[in-house]
Amino acid sequence: MAPRDEMSSGKTPGSAGPPHAASGTSAAEAVPTLVLPGAGVARVVVPGGDFLLNAEYVRHGADLVLVGADGTRVLIQDYFASETPPPLLNDAGATIDAALAGKLAGPLAPGQYAQAGGGTGEPAIGKIQTQNGGVHVKHADGTGGDLHKGDNVHQGDVLQTDQGAAVGVVFADGTTMSLGEKGRMVLDELAYDPGAKTGDAHLTLVTGSFAMVSGQIPKTTPDALQLK
Repeated sequence: MAPRDEMSSGKTPGSAGPPHAASGTSAAEAVPTLVLPGAGVARVVVPGGDFLLNAEYVRHGADLVLVGADGTRVLIQDYFASETPPPLLNDAGATIDAALAGKLAGPLAPGQYAQAGGGTGEPAIGKIQTQNGGVHVKHADGTGGDLHKGDNVHQGDVLQTDQGAAVGVVFADGTTMSLGEKGRMVLDELAYDPGAKTGDAHLTLVTGSFAMVSGQIPKTTPDALQLK
C-alpha cells in the first residue's frame, strides 16, 4: 500500500512511544505516513510538537522513520544517505542533531557488532542503582531490552523510562544520575582512569527530568563532565 501524505489526511503526529496498530491492521494501514525529504536540505522540520522528541527512531536503509505511540509514522527520505545529514527540528524549535538521531535509531543491522558472549561490544560504564517501573535500553549495536537493579549500562546506551517509572545510575567515577518518568537519555561516552582520577563524560538528555551528583571526573577538570 503506497504511503499516504499525513497532511491530506487531516491527522498530525501525536504523542509517541512504542509503535502499535489496531488488531488485524498494520501500522501503515492504521495511520498515514508523512513523507519529508532528508537530503539536500538545510534542516528537516517535523510537525507534531513533542512527537520528534518522543518518537521511536528506526533506520530503514538510507531512510529514517519516526514512529509514534499510535503507530503514526514520519518517513524522512534518504536521511542517512549523506555524510552530513541535516538537523531535525520540531515546530517549537527543539533540535535533534544528526549524531543524536543516529544514536537513537541505532545501526542498520542490530546486533551486528555484538560480542560472541552476548555483550554489546561497548564497555560497561556504570550500574543501575535503583529502578522503579519499566526501564528500557537500546544498546549502541541496536539490540535492546529491559533494565533492572544491578544491571550494567554501557557506552552508547539509550535509556528510556515509562510513565510513572524512574531509574538511578551510578557511573564508574562515582557520578550518580536519576532519570524520571517518560525520560530518554543517551550515555554518549564515559572514560575514567581510577588511578589518576581523571576522565571524560558526555551525556545527552532528550526528554524527562533528571538529577545528577558529580563524582571524580569534574573534580580535576570541571568541563570534563558535559550534559547536553
